[in-house]
Amino acid sequence: MREIKFRVWDKVDKEMMSPAKWEENYVGGGNKKIGLYIYRSRKDPKQHSSLDWVLRHPESFEVMQFTGLHDKNGKEIYEGDICLAALPKERFPVEVIWHDDKAGFLFQWDDATYESGKDEMEIDLFRDIEVIGNVHDNPELLEEQGKCEQQ
Repeated sequence: MREIKFRVWDKVDKEMMSPAKWEENYVGGGNKKIGLYIYRSRKDPKQHSSLDWVLRHPESFEVMQFTGLHDKNGKEIYEGDICLAALPKERFPVEVIWHDDKAGFLFQWDDATYESGKDEMEIDLFRDIEVIGNVHDNPELLEEQGKCEQQ
């Protein structure tokens, strides 16, 4: 079974908030509450928000789910990550997305040969996946999509 956890991009402070986990926490007036909490990375490490609160403020936050997969270096792969993916004769950057119709995570990249301009493929069809950034901290990596590395 895939571990369920999230990370959050703070649109206001322009920083990634640490992955959330299920855990027991005490909030307001000593009331015990169990739930998902997001921990800020660069500010006070004890500062946190419930995932429920974050989800109610989409103008300020973007929630990205863990795919349950790790790259070739053991790094967790989340929605919004930019990965260098390998096919038999080339390597190129792709974005990790959730696809509702397929109820799964896919890789997506720009492709001028398709009417929509985008192509998608199931993650498990690639080999040697390596996380090289994410769409918020490194959007320029996706501009390299037309420049595949030949292997």
